[in-house]
Amino acid sequence: MHLNRYEVIKIDMQSFLSKESTVEGLITRLTSYIVRELKKAYQNVEFFNEEDLSEVLNNILSETGKQFILIIDEWDCVMRRYHDIESQKKYLDFFA
Repeated sequence: MHLNRYEVIKIDMQSFLSKESTVEGLITRLTSYIVRELKKAYQNVEFFNEEDLSEVLNNILSETGKQFILIIDEWDCVMRRYHDIESQKKYLDFFA
């Protein structure tokens, strides 16, 4: 059983997409928002690079042992809006 074993981050991607005109802007806004929330929740954790979401999550893991599950609602809205391969690749690489 995995009840309460992981921290959960739920994102409504459509709300972020509606505020940005580029995938780069979307990724920057999303990262800033999540990092801000994580800093509030984990005030005792020292973050090395607050602009790198995966590094922030790794800092939390190494200092607290907490792991995260990311739930992304409307994850594919970026694919529907940006039809160029480069934008789609940047978006998918962000989650890799």
